[in-house]
Amino acid sequence: MGMEADQPVGAEVVAEVRRVFHGGLLGGKSAFAPETDAWTEATASDLRARFVDRPDESSDTFLVKLRRQLDGAPLTTVVLAAELLFVNMAPLKPEQIGLRKKLQILGEILSWAGLAHLAKPGAARPEGLDLIWRTQILPLLEDQVYGTGVDVEEEYGLASLRAALGS
Repeated sequence: MGMEADQPVGAEVVAEVRRVFHGGLLGGKSAFAPETDAWTEATASDLRARFVDRPDESSDTFLVKLRRQLDGAPLTTVVLAAELLFVNMAPLKPEQIGLRKKLQILGEILSWAGLAHLAKPGAARPEGLDLIWRTQILPLLEDQVYGTGVDVEEEYGLASLRAALGS
């Protein structure tokens, strides 16, 4: 494989990593959960206290150890951990770790905060999030409010939520 074949993939990786860092470092917002201020000093300090300052030197797998370290952590800390791991794994080639495995790892971490749906391919793009929201999240909400007369799309649709958040 020549250099030219690797360049688009490399450019896509750089763009995705830049997107995560741009929103995070410049605005404090999570790229995975844009309504979440995960990139704050308080969240970074919490993650450092749980992960760096409390190393787990057991022989367990990385994810088992990370889960113990993040046990009881606020949602923002779990999201920041997932985003930093994403940045860490992003440049790895498919021969090292494939997309399916990367998404599985991110999905597991995000599941600890109830956000596993965000690790699906395309979820970070507006059209991907819209599809996941419409086909997976709204049906769950409809089950929860069944018989109450609440219009789920009007109350919880992405357009309504975005309008309420001013985004």
